[in-house]
Amino acid sequence: MKAQSNWLGTTSDNIANASTVGYKRADTAFSTLVMPHQPAGGYSSGGVETTIRRSISEAGSVSYTNSPTDIAIVGKGFFVVEDADGTQYLTRAGNFQKDAQGHLLNSGGYRLAGYDYRDGEGPGGDLVTIDLSNAPLIASASTVGTFNVNLPIEAGSVSSIMVDTPPSENGPSTRYTKHLKMTSTGDGGGLGGTTDIYFTKLAENKWEITAFVTYGPGATGFPYDLDGGDVFMASTVLTFDPNTGEVVDGDPRLMPDPADNFYYDFSSLLEEDTANAGAIKLKGNFISDTPQIDRAAGEVPPSANLASSVFARKDTYSGYAGLPSHVAIDMYSTKVGDNTWEVTFFNQADSTAGGFPYGEPGSAPLATRTLVFDPVTGELISGAGAFHVAIPDIGSWSVDLSDMVSKQDYFSTIADGMSISLDLARSSETIQPHLAGSVASQNQVGAKYTSKSALTAYDTAGRAVIVDIYYSKGPDNKWEVSVFDQRDTLTGGFPYGVAGSPPLATTILTFDPTTNRLTGNGVLEVPIAGGETLKLDMSGSTQLAAEFNVSKATFDGSKASNPTGYSISSEGIVSATYDDGQAVALYRIALADVMSPDNMTAVNGTVYLVNRESGEAVMGFPGSGNLGKLYSGAYENSNVDLADEMTNMIESQRVYTANSKVFQTGSEMWDIVNSLKR
Repeated sequence: MKAQSNWLGTTSDNIANASTVGYKRADTAFSTLVMPHQPAGGYSSGGVETTIRRSISEAGSVSYTNSPTDIAIVGKGFFVVEDADGTQYLTRAGNFQKDAQGHLLNSGGYRLAGYDYRDGEGPGGDLVTIDLSNAPLIASASTVGTFNVNLPIEAGSVSSIMVDTPPSENGPSTRYTKHLKMTSTGDGGGLGGTTDIYFTKLAENKWEITAFVTYGPGATGFPYDLDGGDVFMASTVLTFDPNTGEVVDGDPRLMPDPADNFYYDFSSLLEEDTANAGAIKLKGNFISDTPQIDRAAGEVPPSANLASSVFARKDTYSGYAGLPSHVAIDMYSTKVGDNTWEVTFFNQADSTAGGFPYGEPGSAPLATRTLVFDPVTGELISGAGAFHVAIPDIGSWSVDLSDMVSKQDYFSTIADGMSISLDLARSSETIQPHLAGSVASQNQVGAKYTSKSALTAYDTAGRAVIVDIYYSKGPDNKWEVSVFDQRDTLTGGFPYGVAGSPPLATTILTFDPTTNRLTGNGVLEVPIAGGETLKLDMSGSTQLAAEFNVSKATFDGSKASNPTGYSISSEGIVSATYDDGQAVALYRIALADVMSPDNMTAVNGTVYLVNRESGEAVMGFPGSGNLGKLYSGAYENSNVDLADEMTNMIESQRVYTANSKVFQTGSEMWDIVNSLKR
């Protein structure tokens, strides 16, 4: 009867806790109790023993709620919770609510534990009670935004003249920082004609590199005739690391003529505080079947510096090639023997009628290198390495020929190129294109503009910074955009600060006349006072026959604010959420698992203690290893099946009643035995 009473007890507990979150049902297991010594020919009755088992590893169903702090574990694992004394327990009861101290308490009064996210994500640290009262007050600076507008195509031009345009615009009023000119003649391999390379500082740590290649003796200069078929252009914008000066963004390789294999590689450019001498590294082909000089006929190489000197190719380098702008260097390439080439350098200022001799006939050149190539592979085997061309009273110029080859089929075997390693002065003046006249970018009283808008950004302290944006129509399909800090004006308009001082940022927007949409990336970088640089993406702007309007304006950053709520990810990251959509990670919920969870010791409040039979708890994160994931806004119900428990209750009651008949019958038998004595 005691055994059946245990069964009835576990059944009644299960029924009572059918609605208890995270409750795990208890079962009563029966086993026979046999007396050790049985009399011969007789039977000594024993009895029955019971063992109480809990189905802790069996998951219950999941119910969904509107509270983000209700958490269900889908899969293996247990929450780690603590009582008021700091003792740790395991549980599946995830109906947590924030108390007055900011702790997450479940219905049993136990506080949820996890790892402080700011101490790292690894479980090597100490578990702490999750405390939502320490969510920080935050303010974030604006760094990125989208600001698309429509600019009325039928508006009148504020100015029809563009000035200080970069070389990529190929306009008549082009301005640039440095210029490198290379002129090639002869048929010794490589790209003939004249190449002009312009280096233009557009903004801090940002330079435009534009190359024009002109075939033949045609005139060069702005504007280049790109429609005639003999002039090709390529341009790129490179961004340099402000600390190392190395290229960190942009395509450093230019190939002006796509039909040719020749390219210019600017990946070795450096932006430094002072511009030092740079280097040119040639990577090209001396065509192997080029005729060599006929010494028997009296031909001499350029190194002889005589009027009769013969060469296969001449290249002239002038401008910013690590040399003063007025210096021009003539480089001659001549085949002087089998698989052997001579490369000779002269100062063009010493030339006679643009050629030999340079200075006194027979005088030594500035430098000479002899290159020997492998007859089979065409690779350079002698004369490699960088060297300096010394120019008296001026300086030296570094040249590297180690990548040169000598092969017959020039175009199909290699991609010919030149690596230009110049140092660009970080202190160079920024070249900024703008409209001529009294327009917004000039920041004068009465400045003219077409339209105006404003936006609100935030500095690092969360202060609102309003900037005014002016749009001024220029020549067809071009608009000037200028940005000013509204705090710098006393009149609500121009001037902002000191008259004539530059705007925070300005650029020229160019629209495709066919699609009336913006060409280029359309990103304007606006430095926010007390904050960071706001990268304003205007690439979705249009130029249509409609009024000026702002079609899209979105920004990051926020004012100083407290959290408006909390969120819990499936990986257990507890974050504070703010009204601007930001989320700041605070904690990461820990999960524990044991080898034999059904053998843990049950404690009041639907929690469990590990013991020797269950094995030690192993800590981890939700979703890692064999641990389950978390679902916020849900909790796990008890795993009790009421239909089964009601059946068990009826059955245990009947068995209990049947066992009571044994006691009743035994009592009657004793009465009969006692009456026999009378």
